Amino acid sequence: MDGEQLLSKTINFLRFPLTVAVVFIHFNIVDGFAVGGVEQGANGPGWYCFIINFLSNVAARIAVPTFYIISGFLFFYKADFSREMYVRKLKSRAMTLLVPFILWNILAVLWQMKGCLSGLSSLGSPFELKFTVERVINTFIDKSNNGSIIVTPSGTAPTEIYPYNTPLWYLRDLIVMVIISPLIYWCVKKLKLWFVAAAGVMWYLTSATFTHECYLYLFSIALFHFSIGAYFSVNRKNLILEMRRYFKYMPLVYWPLAVVDALIVDTHGAYYSYYHYAVILLGVLSAFVVASWLVEKGKSINKTLTSSSFFVFALHYLLLRQLGVVVFKVSHLPGDNYFAMLIFYFVVPALTILACVGTYMLLKRYLPRVCSLLSGGR
Repeated sequence: MDGEQLLSKTINFLRFPLTVAVVFIHFNIVDGFAVGGVEQGANGPGWYCFIINFLSNVAARIAVPTFYIISGFLFFYKADFSREMYVRKLKSRAMTLLVPFILWNILAVLWQMKGCLSGLSSLGSPFELKFTVERVINTFIDKSNNGSIIVTPSGTAPTEIYPYNTPLWYLRDLIVMVIISPLIYWCVKKLKLWFVAAAGVMWYLTSATFTHECYLYLFSIALFHFSIGAYFSVNRKNLILEMRRYFKYMPLVYWPLAVVDALIVDTHGAYYSYYHYAVILLGVLSAFVVASWLVEKGKSINKTLTSSSFFVFALHYLLLRQLGVVVFKVSHLPGDNYFAMLIFYFVVPALTILACVGTYMLLKRYLPRVCSLLSGGR
């Protein structure tokens, strides 16, 4: 297998596992799962907290940075940057990023309204809609900024600086990266690794200093990791071969450090944060090495799962918590039985992913145009 084949197959191999990781990030029930306002499974024993922390708070956290690296690499891949190329890329990314970003946020609003009416939403019912210009914009950009078009009985706005479909902050910031790509290209071309290192320092410091409700923190994630991918592509370096060349043994370093990270994840303060985000970076580097090794061994991911990855990413958050409530109530799960709660932790994401993939397959077969729009033509 030559370098180009290994590159393509490794990137395709990573898409679905990283999407699964995002689902587990959003089903982090280590502090309990709210059902009817009561936190079920809270204050669990050490082994229970360790397993969930390791998967949701440590291992899965490599997903978004890795996606950004892949996006930065593919954006500049085999292309001489010019005004014509920039315009062409803007047009193509409008279909692959902007259109699904808008559609999925609209669907999230409609889904939330359905949840409020059915009693499955934590927002409660009744609710009202306010279509002011500011609220409409905030629904797509930052629902914490004076709220979205959905006004809850309390009238309070969420604190998260995310779009209404929360995971799509990744798309929002990726769109920003695309818009400023001429600046990133110039910096990477002229300053090379110095620029990437500077972006890395900003990410590292903001990650340890600011909370997730700080836009500078989210922007720094996008800028640093997108720039890593851009560096390899602009300088005509094979991303996978270079990762294997310099970080061949990184997985051996990463896993024991990740175990320690999961054990001390409840430790607060800057010192822990510096350790945690260093481990995330090592995990990102390890992901490319491990995935390429598996590809060389002949391992592959089902094509349907790979092609549905974006659809699962965009839809899962709308189903995950509500499906969890249904499963908890139907199964009459004892919230103080932590073995049962651990099974619940695995079952709900699995059912959610299954539902998302099934919906994708049905749309692709019966409404292919709709499926294409929602998937960004993927």
